Amino acid sequence: GETLWLGPAVLSVYPLPIAIPGAGSMGPAQRYPATIRVRGEPTNGLSRVEVVLRNLRHAYPADLDILLVSPSGAKIMLMSDAGGSSAVTNATLVFHPWWQGYPYPPETDAIPSDWTSHYTPKNYGDQETQVPGAPQGPYSTELNDLLGTDPNGVWQLFIYDDKIGQTGVLQDSWSLQFFYQ
Repeated sequence: GETLWLGPAVLSVYPLPIAIPGAGSMGPAQRYPATIRVRGEPTNGLSRVEVVLRNLRHAYPADLDILLVSPSGAKIMLMSDAGGSSAVTNATLVFHPWWQGYPYPPETDAIPSDWTSHYTPKNYGDQETQVPGAPQGPYSTELNDLLGTDPNGVWQLFIYDDKIGQTGVLQDSWSLQFFYQ
């Protein structure tokens, strides 16, 4: 969480868990979309955006479609049909632009549990063109599509569990990291 000093008082903010799916055994996450409102960032010179998913747990991660939508309308599939059939627990996933040389998330192998893994976005299997309730595709897998855009506004994260039977949670929510030239 974050801590803000307000004179003699302290305000602590703790991320809320996001159940996946929000109800039943398939469908949208509990907060759909999960949003972050950004303000006060420079409006030009954006050279890199990284997305962090904190403490992901899911019994069957390949069921997940995770889509980022920026304030400018860029639609980036961070991960779809990745991580195979092995359960993942307490995994922090950091998504970077492709040019930084990070691997794709594993398609059939397990996403490492209890670890921070760094990946380039990847959409495996049938290329998703419509995540239910999210903006219509096509969806990019290029975080570079965000270069030079204004980061201020509402960022949306759509997490959709597209198969019946397995559930999970994004325990410590998500965040964005901005870098400038």
